[in-house]
Amino acid sequence: MVLGKPLPEAALEVRRRCGYLPGNFSAYQNMTAEEFLSFIARLRRTSTSIQPELTERFQLTGKDLAKKIKNLSHGTRQKIGIIQAFFHQPELLILDEPTIGLDPLMQDVLYDLLREFQQKGHTIFFSSHILSEVEKICQRVAIVRDGHLVALETLDDLKKKRYRRLQLLLKREVDNLNLPSASLIEHRGLYYEFVVKGEMQELLQALARLPVENIVFPEPSLEEAFMAYYRGTDDA
Repeated sequence: MVLGKPLPEAALEVRRRCGYLPGNFSAYQNMTAEEFLSFIARLRRTSTSIQPELTERFQLTGKDLAKKIKNLSHGTRQKIGIIQAFFHQPELLILDEPTIGLDPLMQDVLYDLLREFQQKGHTIFFSSHILSEVEKICQRVAIVRDGHLVALETLDDLKKKRYRRLQLLLKREVDNLNLPSASLIEHRGLYYEFVVKGEMQELLQALARLPVENIVFPEPSLEEAFMAYYRGTDDA
């Protein structure tokens, strides 16, 4: 079921209500960019045409739109792919590595557009191996390993459940320093670093009894959660 409709019976209707950008976007090479976008608008049979606001937003000039697809740079072709996915205000967007070929400025333009669609209530499936951008714009994260869905959680919940690092600086040496729910991974003089997972109450009580000079609990990153799943170290 997609958008409440069964597949494959309602495949055409579902496609009409979706926007799609494949990982390796390609278009008819001998069409100009403008011809291709007009063609896509007609193909979708919607009353919505390609909005100049979108082409201006991605800094596509009339000169760019007049060029044949085969003569465009990779980044410009990617912009065309993004516009054809968004222009008809689809209820569901499916985007595979959409920032490939975009410079940092254009990536920010895309992120802003995605947030606007989120705020309007559109659903977005966003696939990326750039974990920093997933963390920046996504609300829920799915992790796939060996073809199986191994996690589907909110970003905050996913990070809370993963291993965390504890960086500890003491005022003086302590013999046989062991902390509950923590494994020592580095020790230099008065500096200790642990990997922590499990209940925090006993750990905090143990820390309160130590001569602590400084303590840092870095916010767990999505990359750490991702690697835990792919290395098989997670027991969830």
